[in-house]
Amino acid sequence: MEAAAHHCGDERITALINDTRREGRVAPSMYMPIAAALAEEGRPIEGAGTLLVGWHWFIPLAEMIGSLSPDWQALTLDTLSEARGLCASHRFRECSLQFGYALANALTSLGHGQAALDAARTALSTGLRIERSGYPELRRTTAATALLLGQLYTGARKPSAGRRYITMAIRAIAGGGMAEPLATLSLATAYDALHVAYHAERLLPEALESAERAITQCRHLCKQYGQQFTTYLAGMLHNHADTLFSLGAYDDALPVYREALALQQQAGVVKVGAQALLGTYLGLTNTLLVLDQLDEAGAVATAGMDYALAEVRAGRHSVHLVFAKLLDVSSRIIFRRGLPQQALASSRMAMKLLSRARSAHLAERLRLASGVLTRMAECAFAMGNRDRARVLALRAIRVGEGGSVPLSDARAIFANAYRIVLDTPRITDEAVWRNLLPLVDGTLNSTNLNVLGELDAVCRCIGSLAEQVRKPVALVLATEIAPNSPLFGIIESSKPCQSHYVRAQTAAPFQELRDAAGVTACNADIDDTSLLLDRLRAMGQAAWSALPKEVTRLFTSSDSAIVLLCCDEAWSSFPWETLHTGEHSHSWLGMSHALTRLDSLPRNTRHFAPRRIGRDRDKTAGLIVPSTGTIASAGHLRHANTEATLTTKLLKELGFAVVPSPDGVKGRAARRSVFLNLLGETLALLHYAGHCESREGEQYLLCASEDGGREPSRVSARDLRELSLGHGGIAAHRIGLVVLNACRTGQLREFGGIREDIAGAFLHHVADSVIAHRFPIGDAAGSAFAVLFYSASSGGDVAVGERLCFVRRMLLLLGERVAPSFAQSWIGLVCYGNPYAELATRTTEDGGGDGSEDVVVGHLLDALGVSEHLTAARMTIAEALNEAASSTAWR
Repeated sequence: MEAAAHHCGDERITALINDTRREGRVAPSMYMPIAAALAEEGRPIEGAGTLLVGWHWFIPLAEMIGSLSPDWQALTLDTLSEARGLCASHRFRECSLQFGYALANALTSLGHGQAALDAARTALSTGLRIERSGYPELRRTTAATALLLGQLYTGARKPSAGRRYITMAIRAIAGGGMAEPLATLSLATAYDALHVAYHAERLLPEALESAERAITQCRHLCKQYGQQFTTYLAGMLHNHADTLFSLGAYDDALPVYREALALQQQAGVVKVGAQALLGTYLGLTNTLLVLDQLDEAGAVATAGMDYALAEVRAGRHSVHLVFAKLLDVSSRIIFRRGLPQQALASSRMAMKLLSRARSAHLAERLRLASGVLTRMAECAFAMGNRDRARVLALRAIRVGEGGSVPLSDARAIFANAYRIVLDTPRITDEAVWRNLLPLVDGTLNSTNLNVLGELDAVCRCIGSLAEQVRKPVALVLATEIAPNSPLFGIIESSKPCQSHYVRAQTAAPFQELRDAAGVTACNADIDDTSLLLDRLRAMGQAAWSALPKEVTRLFTSSDSAIVLLCCDEAWSSFPWETLHTGEHSHSWLGMSHALTRLDSLPRNTRHFAPRRIGRDRDKTAGLIVPSTGTIASAGHLRHANTEATLTTKLLKELGFAVVPSPDGVKGRAARRSVFLNLLGETLALLHYAGHCESREGEQYLLCASEDGGREPSRVSARDLRELSLGHGGIAAHRIGLVVLNACRTGQLREFGGIREDIAGAFLHHVADSVIAHRFPIGDAAGSAFAVLFYSASSGGDVAVGERLCFVRRMLLLLGERVAPSFAQSWIGLVCYGNPYAELATRTTEDGGGDGSEDVVVGHLLDALGVSEHLTAARMTIAEALNEAASSTAWR
């Protein structure tokens, strides 16, 4: 504030500054008249400076805004906002930084995340400009603003952006300009924030390293300057312990929690704060409970509840939520000791406190209430009151459904509720299944779904679909509602639409197969792959044997050539195609069954039909093949141009008109803007061949540079979402099939039950069906895939899912007999969405391609870059084609 006061060389102003320094604040009746008089005297800058001097006491108010009344909170925010604007209009940029940071800090404390983010961003921009203008003394506030902005980005689910700003703060602090011990404390706080951001990105080694740096810095402060920094050290230890607990390192977390609690007790609840102290009690109790140290866990929980009770009696109701959590964990301890009646009483007290915790967010209260109700259901079940247990368990599920419970949390919360409902005598009650099935398959969200109606809609869709395809329709729901306890739901149109659950005895074989498939698929450059495939075959057989018989029956039935899979994130990414029945060396499930993954059962099935892509008036195919040799960050695809030429030829033989005319968009012309404009066309089919990369957790399709350089332009899932909502954009129509012929386009990214990967974005906003690769695919193998996919049975209509079975068989045979690197390319080939869509083709009489074996062999030789004069290669490929076309050889 000194810089603002400098403009006011007036006795009245000097007296005002002295009073403000002495009293900490002055009444508006003192500074408002002075400001008004200065403005009337034609001295507006001095008048503005007077207001700023009078208003500066709102800055410390911002730090304690959470304890103010609503009227004072509103006044503080309005004053800080007005002061920031006043600084900007009168060029008090130094003060603008101070008021901007205080405003952002206050908004953060009140939970106004986006407004705080905007305020911090503006303040930081101002602070950086001021520093460059020669005010290094403001580096402290600039660093604090950058740190706050980083923490806000981390909290807004953008931890990579958060890390950038936190790192900026660390550089500013390390650059000097701050006196000790403030510099060391700021550095420790910044490293603590960096540890939180790393943990949010699941960069766990980096997170732990940052936490250790923060604690080391803070220990140095305590050693050099005494115990005044104990509370900071305790907070950092608590955060470190929370990270260790979430990693499952309970033995390591235990001593850290104990040290944090000892330091907090030494400092006292007044300095530490009741919320922080009770949070450490809760963390320590949970850790002891997990380690089965029930006596000590009970003692710690009791001590924590004594502190909480004292706070409540003193009228400080902000601890209601953490008090309820302590009661809940106490209930679990008592229940583990075999005292269900006392545990039930503790849970009831927790529910009463939750009803009074008005300061907490509704979603958090509902999430905790779900867990408490589940605990009450367990107690009732243990006491023999099964009807009451069932009612409480279903209520727990409904309460959680009403809150924004992330699916990963929901399954953990509801695991015992599911078990209780499944174990009650009324297990055949259809309403129970109809309540549970949609929750398991992933439709749980904040809109309080009518689960009964949702399942009715699913059954009607499956029944209608079975009538259209004239075959039974089978659907498998897969989830893991408890660790190492896979649960499968089954719906069959032939039953009719009866649903039931089965459990697998162990999850180990499925995890081993998941790991083996990833290792095998990512070693495609090895010439001799037989050992990898042998290992994969053994893992696939073990996983097949671990599946319940009710599930394997669906796959072995000759009527169920297509099976729909609606799974949670883990089971969607499970390599179902590599399950091996053991009947034949090539008896992989993906060779004989068309498997498709659905991320939302009701929405997807409503769009399902055996529609023919390009059969009617619209036979337009979009083709985009970026010239990856011009992209600096991506490897050159030698076969890309060959693929573009062959794909264009094959699509035209199938009767499609390729756009942009005459043969799609390729090379430097394949820019992001061109790609997005192409999606605005009325397309029946879209084929992309190029690179996919992941940056900061987001997936991007690489396109050629927009300005002709070597840095690529990128198409993201966000682009597709925004385009689908645009006026006159692709929301008006859906593409029948999108083929993403690029590495890892089929990998999943899910947050809170919402798909955020590139294939999911196409499926939600653009297409009915998406073909993609979950693992890397080689350049030549990708080109061969395109030829095989568009050549498959070109004399008649073939469902997309069944085409993939043929392509997988051919890629494996080509790998065994012609190109060894192809042998694993089929593993990651997946279908999302409607597997019944058919590629409409033209027969010879229509003037299209004749689909003869020689034509397909010739195209494959071109794709492989093998001379067509090599008779041995031609014969080998022809034999592979004949064998792959014979489905009986693969059952």
